[in-house]
Amino acid sequence: MQRKSKLLLRKVPFPGQNDPFCRIAANRVEKSLTKRPKKPRAWSNPNLAADPIYGDEGKNIFLKLQKKEIRNNEFNPLDEFRIHKPLPPPDDMDVQIIDSNYMSYFLREVPLYMGCICLFPEMLNIFMQSVNTPIVRHSILALSSTIQQPQSGLATLYVQRNIQHIIPHIKQAITEVHIDAAHMVSVTFLGWLSLTANDLHTAHRHFRGLFSMLKLTHHLSATAEPLREPPHTLTMFLYRMAHKADNTLCYRNQPQVFPPTRFVESYHREWLQNITSSEVHIQYSLATIQLDDIANNINHLHREANQLRRFNFPDTQQILERKLRPLRIEHGMWVYRPYIQRHLRGNDPLVRSGASNPEASPVAGKSTFLSHPEYIIYDPMVAYMHMQHSYLSIHMNLVETGRTDDEDSYELGILVCRIFAALNGAFGNAGKILNGCVTALWFAGIPFTNDKRNCAQSMISLICLLICRSCLGHGFVG
Repeated sequence: MQRKSKLLLRKVPFPGQNDPFCRIAANRVEKSLTKRPKKPRAWSNPNLAADPIYGDEGKNIFLKLQKKEIRNNEFNPLDEFRIHKPLPPPDDMDVQIIDSNYMSYFLREVPLYMGCICLFPEMLNIFMQSVNTPIVRHSILALSSTIQQPQSGLATLYVQRNIQHIIPHIKQAITEVHIDAAHMVSVTFLGWLSLTANDLHTAHRHFRGLFSMLKLTHHLSATAEPLREPPHTLTMFLYRMAHKADNTLCYRNQPQVFPPTRFVESYHREWLQNITSSEVHIQYSLATIQLDDIANNINHLHREANQLRRFNFPDTQQILERKLRPLRIEHGMWVYRPYIQRHLRGNDPLVRSGASNPEASPVAGKSTFLSHPEYIIYDPMVAYMHMQHSYLSIHMNLVETGRTDDEDSYELGILVCRIFAALNGAFGNAGKILNGCVTALWFAGIPFTNDKRNCAQSMISLICLLICRSCLGHGFVG
C-alpha cells in the first residue's frame, strides 16, 4: 500500500506540481506514508522504588560535589574528594561521638546487668538490628547511658534526647495498631531504663504496655501462656526479660503485670536452641527461667496471704501450706538440675560453725565470713542462681508463717551473704551489678532483725543494709 501510494505521487500529475511549496508538501506526505511507526519499548522489570529521590542539597554530599569545579588537571581522585566536615549520618539518625562508648558498653556490661549472659547472642542480634532501625538504636543508647550514670536518672540531656526519638514512634504505632518487633524491643528497654532510674511507676506502665503488645500480636494469651508454634525467639527473649524485671518491681510494692506463670521446659528449650547451641548455656537459661517463674508464683501467693491475714480468714495457715507445697517441691528439685548440682556440692546451706558441729569449724589459714567458711565458687553464674534460690526459700517461709525468725531462714540469710561476698571476689565490681543481688540481700537481712539474736550476729543485718545502700547508690537494681 505504501509502495503504490509512492508511485502515484510520482506519476500522477496534480495542479501546482511545479510550485516549490507544493513539492515540499508532497515530500512530507510521502515521508509520512513510508515511515513505519515505532512501538514504545516496555521497561523490563519496572521498579518504582528505583526512582531517584534527591533530598535537600544541604544533606546530600553528591549534589555538593557536582557543583564544585574540577581543579585537578591530573584527575587524581584523592585531590578532588575532600571532605572538610564529618559526613552526615544516614536517614534521620541523630549520631553523636559519645554514642560509640554506650554501644560498646551495651555489648560488654548490659547482658550482665540484666542477667542474660548466656543469651548474649540475642543481645548481639538486637545490636545488629539497631544499625538500620533508629528506634532500637536510641533505646540502646538511652538504656546504656542510664546504667552508666544512674544518679542523674532521666534528667540528663543525653537520655532525654534519645527518648524523644523513641516515644513518638511508639505512640504512632499504638494509634495505628501497627506494632512490630522494634517497638517491643524499645518498650522493654524503656522499662529497664525506668527501673534503673528508680521510676518504678513508669517502669510498671512500660511492662504493662509490653504485655498488651504481646497479646495484641498473638504471642501470649491473657494468662501469659505462649501461643506461637514454633515460638518466636526475639519475642520470647523480651518476654523473659520483662518477666524478670516484673518480679523486681513486685518486691518494691508495685502490682504485678504478668499473672501466675507455669514453667514449660520443652517450649523454652525450643526457642533457646535458636540462640545458642551450647547445652550448658541452655541449661543455665532454663534454670534461670524456672527461678523467675517460682518467684512470680510466690509473689502472687504473698499478696493472697496478706489479704487472708488482713481479714482473719479461718485456716489461713493450712491454705497457704497447701498452696506452697507444689512450689516447695519444684524449688527443692531445682538443685538437681543438670549442670547445677555438681557446682553446689561442698556448699551445704545448713552448715554452721560452733560446738554443736565441730567438723564445720573454719580451717586455720582459710578466709571466713563472720566465722562461717568461705563459699566456694565453681561457676559464678551457678553461684548467682544459688543466691536467688536461697532467698526464695526465705520468701516462702515468710509467706507461710508471716515471720522469719526460724532457724532455717537465719541459715539461709547467712548463705546469701556468703555467696555475695564470694561473687565480689569472682566478678569484682561487676558482681554488684548482677540483677537480683539487692533483692537477695534484702531478704537475707530480714531474719536478723529478730531481737532474740545477739549483738554480734545482728551486725550482719547492718552489713546487708550497707551493701544494699552501696548498690542502690550506684543504680544497681535487684
